[in-house]
Amino acid sequence: MNTISNPMLQATLLLAILSFYACSLVTNINALKQSRVEFASSQTRELGFRDPTGIDIDGKVLQASLHSKQYIAFVLRRQSLRSDLGFWVQVSALLGPRADLTLVAYCDGQLCAESMRTLQVRPFPVLAYGEAVNAQSLADADGKGLAILRIAGKADSAIMWRGQGIEPRKVIEGAAR
Repeated sequence: MNTISNPMLQATLLLAILSFYACSLVTNINALKQSRVEFASSQTRELGFRDPTGIDIDGKVLQASLHSKQYIAFVLRRQSLRSDLGFWVQVSALLGPRADLTLVAYCDGQLCAESMRTLQVRPFPVLAYGEAVNAQSLADADGKGLAILRIAGKADSAIMWRGQGIEPRKVIEGAAR
């Protein structure tokens, strides 16, 4: 049997083998990271916002056919409902009777929906329950201060609306681009 008896040679050989496996491991980890990034971005593309559908705050089914090819969908938060609602009422007033653009609000929970039910006039549809994909897309966007602009036949885009110095006219300008 042929063995290596020199301890220095054994250590060098072991170090070479470990170096080979370490390089291979780093290469595999980098490839895994890249595949995760590609998978995540493909999932994001596939799980984007769809046309607004759901149950409105009065319990009626709201279909995607709101007679509009463009929507701005946004979240109304219970904790900031007055200011959120005030902002979007101003946007609605600035839009006027445009038939080509519809505002659609999504309540962030039951308390928001209950508060909205008490209002006599609602300038836009308000959903209490919506499709999971839409709800998740909107929650993600809202966490970044964004609303979602959906135009038939085009990729969705985001419009900044939560934050310092954002005015209702900026939302309309963002939708016009």
